[in-house]
Amino acid sequence: MADTILNSEIQKPVIAEKMTNQEELIAFCRLIVAASKSGMKLIPALDKLTNNNDNKQSIIWVRDLVDKLKKGYSVQEAKDSLKGLDPVLGRLMPLLGNEKLIRVFEIYTKYLIKQETCSKQIRCLVWYPLLVMLFAFGFVIYLNFHSFPLMESMSSLETTLDGLSIRLLYFANVSLWPFSLVIPGLMLYLIADCAMYMIFGRFIKTSLWAKISGLDKADEMNEKARLAALLSIYVEAGYSLNEAIEASISFVGEEQSQELLKVNRSFIAGNNLSEVLINSAVLSDFLNGKESVDELPAKLNYAYDNFNYETINLIKSISDKLFYIPLIIAGIMVMLVVTGFFGSYSNFAWSIL
Repeated sequence: MADTILNSEIQKPVIAEKMTNQEELIAFCRLIVAASKSGMKLIPALDKLTNNNDNKQSIIWVRDLVDKLKKGYSVQEAKDSLKGLDPVLGRLMPLLGNEKLIRVFEIYTKYLIKQETCSKQIRCLVWYPLLVMLFAFGFVIYLNFHSFPLMESMSSLETTLDGLSIRLLYFANVSLWPFSLVIPGLMLYLIADCAMYMIFGRFIKTSLWAKISGLDKADEMNEKARLAALLSIYVEAGYSLNEAIEASISFVGEEQSQELLKVNRSFIAGNNLSEVLINSAVLSDFLNGKESVDELPAKLNYAYDNFNYETINLIKSISDKLFYIPLIIAGIMVMLVVTGFFGSYSNFAWSIL
């Protein structure tokens, strides 16, 4: 069974970047677990659970699975026919009918719920600063096509800050390039970075925004949680550690996947776990090399819970920082404008009001 999984086509990319709606995956797992615990034979139990007119993706998958199994297809053939099924679930489906599947699907359901919660929390963290930056860039656009041309036509500017801000922000005036492009360009970069995360669930590679906010550390911790969860699931399903690593390689970040490939080659070379861990920073965070085969599932599950807890704490800390800092900066800028600190801007602001 492990050979079936490991010889199947490895699919890219990372779980957080792809996948069907995770709510559907959770519902699918729960249907399988409920049928397995019902005391009935599996196929009649699944048939009964989906005996309605609901056309949700999870129901469609179960119906298709039942239909294939009724026709005499093997579990492997039946699961291969399920379009869009999560690749991780695809590798676990050969356990269908085995008591291990209940435990494995329960672990995976817990993982999906926590992963979805973290993703929603990070999106909330990104949404608020994105709005602030969009409003700020809109104000810069207004200055470029309304205020700056009027100010430039004056014989003398009211304050030194007026002249400085024109040189730094007036990108519509080509003669002021490249200095006038730096700040608006940075604002656009940050907006694009946040927008990319909102749309695709990932930041630009080497994201400046992620580093400024601290989300790069939260993402790194979340990557560790993902790897620990996948290893825990596969080991719980009955695979050896090196088989679990091989099956997980396609679902982690590029840096981790490269290290895991080296780990697998080390296992193939005949090294034991303690020898492998000497050159593996990733696995050294989970294991100490002395674990027995029976201890691995509990140790990996504990590591996942710990990394997930750390991720949630980091997100909470970043949330507090990202909520108050833009609010304070925006409040200070509004106060300076309306009190006349920026000279010409204050006149324009009051004329608008």
